[in-house]
Amino acid sequence: RPVPAGCYMDLSKSRSIYTHLACLHQRHALELLEQRSLPRAVEPEAVTADDDDLLFGLPKRDVGEPLAILLASQFVLFIGVGALLPALPLYAQNIGLSGSANGIVLSAPALAMLLLNLPAGKLVDSWGRKQMMMAGMAVIALSDLATSQCRTVAALIPARLALGAGRAAAENGDRAYLADLTDRFPTARGTMSGSQQAIQALGLVIGPLIGGRAVEAFGAPTVFLLISGAAFACTGGYSLLPDINVAAEREEKRIALSMDMSVEEEEEMERELEAIKA
Repeated sequence: RPVPAGCYMDLSKSRSIYTHLACLHQRHALELLEQRSLPRAVEPEAVTADDDDLLFGLPKRDVGEPLAILLASQFVLFIGVGALLPALPLYAQNIGLSGSANGIVLSAPALAMLLLNLPAGKLVDSWGRKQMMMAGMAVIALSDLATSQCRTVAALIPARLALGAGRAAAENGDRAYLADLTDRFPTARGTMSGSQQAIQALGLVIGPLIGGRAVEAFGAPTVFLLISGAAFACTGGYSLLPDINVAAEREEKRIALSMDMSVEEEEEMERELEAIKA
């Protein structure tokens, strides 16, 4: 078998089969090490050859399908969020909240997110993106369901704090998930991010129309049931997503590669990689 071009071991000085195989192994290891130092992207030339492997111009299996599921789930969710907008002031009036009490209730989710965003972000890295997204959405659904039954400030504040906790988990998870998707196809990073923002905005456009009609027909508390249902539907959509964590995948490959190499071989390849980068 011919020796790959660029191999840094001089086979002409040894006729040993072991030396030949070691050279091949080191060359292959160097190529893997180079790959882990760069974003794991799908080469455009590879994915444009067959249109059946594309979805919205993205690699179907690795990027397109997960992105479509993510956006469809969030579209349903943001219709529910939008439906809540016209109902909030009416709901406060119906249960007799003062202006200051209403301000406390509205700021409770933000306070919970302020306290929990960093711990939630760490759990996203350790537990998983999909798991945190689903857990957060379930908490959001339950907190909105509880809000529909509350009639006092003392009851509303815990429910809205729980909403903030759910949002911290779900939003940190979905942002990390989208970042992993864009890392798989970085040439469309802006397009994917813009698509998410557009879908969420569309939900916020449609939602208030539905919420306004629901308030007129059934009363303000009904809207919280709508958003709870939307959050449960979003949880179901998230359950269809594949688990991905690009950073963890790279680290696993690096560890597996290091276990097969001696310290000297690893140091030599690190030097080769630095020379390539320079």
